[in-house]
Amino acid sequence: MTPTLAAAGGPRPLHPAHPPYAPHPGYAPDHFRGPDVPPVHPFQPAHHLPGGHPADGPAAAAHPDPGNDPTRVADPATGALLDLWPGPDHPLLALQPHVSPWLEHLEASVMGWADAYELLDSPAARDRLARSHLGALIARSYPAMGLHRADAVAGWFTWAFVIDDCHDRQPEGQIDYDSSAFRMLRLLTPDATLPATTTASRLDAILARVWHDLARDRSAAWRMRFTLHMTHFLAAFKYESLNRRHHHTPGLLGYTQLRRASGGITPSLDLLEVASDREIPPLLHETDQFQTMFKCASDVVVWVNDIVSLRKELVAGETTNGVLVLARERGGGLQDAIDAVYGRVGGWVAEFRQAREELRALSGQWLGLTRGERHAVESYADGMEAWMRGNLDWSFSSDRYRRADGVRLTSDTDLVRGGAPGQPDGTATGYARPYASAHGQQRPGPAYGHGLPAGPGHGPLQTPVHGTGRSWYEPARRDHVEAS
Repeated sequence: MTPTLAAAGGPRPLHPAHPPYAPHPGYAPDHFRGPDVPPVHPFQPAHHLPGGHPADGPAAAAHPDPGNDPTRVADPATGALLDLWPGPDHPLLALQPHVSPWLEHLEASVMGWADAYELLDSPAARDRLARSHLGALIARSYPAMGLHRADAVAGWFTWAFVIDDCHDRQPEGQIDYDSSAFRMLRLLTPDATLPATTTASRLDAILARVWHDLARDRSAAWRMRFTLHMTHFLAAFKYESLNRRHHHTPGLLGYTQLRRASGGITPSLDLLEVASDREIPPLLHETDQFQTMFKCASDVVVWVNDIVSLRKELVAGETTNGVLVLARERGGGLQDAIDAVYGRVGGWVAEFRQAREELRALSGQWLGLTRGERHAVESYADGMEAWMRGNLDWSFSSDRYRRADGVRLTSDTDLVRGGAPGQPDGTATGYARPYASAHGQQRPGPAYGHGLPAGPGHGPLQTPVHGTGRSWYEPARRDHVEAS
């Protein structure tokens, strides 16, 4: 018997026609965990929708098609409905959701970056990016971020979504993954300077711009960590491609390690320090407790993503998915594997919280830490919790995982191959791109002396003047940055 709504995990996402993305009017981004801040409830019960939830009432058995319910998908082998939403007592649902007040700005910024760098093929591709509500993911994952950081973070996510789509859809054998990754990593300059010469493609150009905006007032320690995690992210495309080519579902041990890199979550968590304008001292970052938190939060996000994307990937014939990995390892059906994934996720949430308590105690005993550095640790931990819960809420409301409609953000293979040179202003040479030319919103240059567009939002910021008398890992002062 199909479980009732209450038994299946409580309130579920609204239909996409009713997007639950309005920021809570009482939420103050500078008081992320303040006791006076009421929780943001991103979803109302699905029975508020016309017709109710498919699981409610006796009509459920007569209508096995999940229809527009994003929390259900039909098992292609049996036709039975698979429940994708966690159970009502799942630890993930105990994490309080929050939404940034800059949500609308973030949504517009994502589209502005895509237009400014002419990354999208057609109106259908632009509509697909808009329906993904990428700005809402950022708003839920960085709810305490200041407005002055919003555009740079939105730029990185725009780049990440486009390159992920490029690699997912490329014909096999047309990309030299190693040389492509090497070319892009060279843009992550140690001092966050912009390239003075032409970049290889528009995708490279946006990465160069975003790296400068993100990293120019970050510490050397942060830049090295972010670059390492970007290395892992770019390297994973090669191995996912091999799995697709050979129709190979990897084993659990290898998949766990690959998934953490391929999901792009580790550089995304690094951006928590950008969003908060606070960095964790390197030695605390390398403690067992912090690393446990980092790995647990990363795994929660990417494995929940595997559940949410199951509907789309079953249709597309994808084999590299954690639900499919566990189904093969356990020898059971897909619902059993989904439940097993949520079991693992619940364990990671509990492990995260235990490590957080230990890190809080450790920080209190660590001589030499300032109040600001302890605050940075708490802010980062809050951010990881926001990512775990925000990813769940966004995933079931975004159109990104709801259907395999064949629409690509871009079919330009040179974006990842770098086959045609791009100009420093973010455009590429020799392309006939009537849609992009008609709809692009190129920002006037030059900015920072290299002609790269300033990106959406507030325009060029002043190059920071690094102060003296600070720790080697401490970011530069930010009093030059536009106040939010």
